Amino acid sequence: MDSLAYTRELDNLILPKPWAGLIVCLDVVALYPSIPMKDRLQATMQFLKENTPLPHEAQLMIVKIMEWVVSNKYVEHRNRIYHQVDGIVIGEALSVMVANIFTYKVVEEKMSYVTYE
Repeated sequence: MDSLAYTRELDNLILPKPWAGLIVCLDVVALYPSIPMKDRLQATMQFLKENTPLPHEAQLMIVKIMEWVVSNKYVEHRNRIYHQVDGIVIGEALSVMVANIFTYKVVEEKMSYVTYE
């Protein structure tokens, strides 16, 4: 959902009274090509640690396999083969998960600085 659609949805939103929540909308430009390898690994490992009952060894295996898949992307264009080295591939199922986890961790970190009355 883009920002305009989100604001239109908010116009029709009925909130309980009294409302003590916080609604946030973020519009990320060039998310997929901008996710650094070190940060995506840390975000995924932390997410698995906090949100799954998997043993540490299983979490490490998931992160290693994920990183291998994300790091070994090649594309052919005009009979030349290119290796994508920055960011993650747009449109791949694993990339969506990585981008969601990365964004979740960034927002979670930034929200720790937010104070509201």
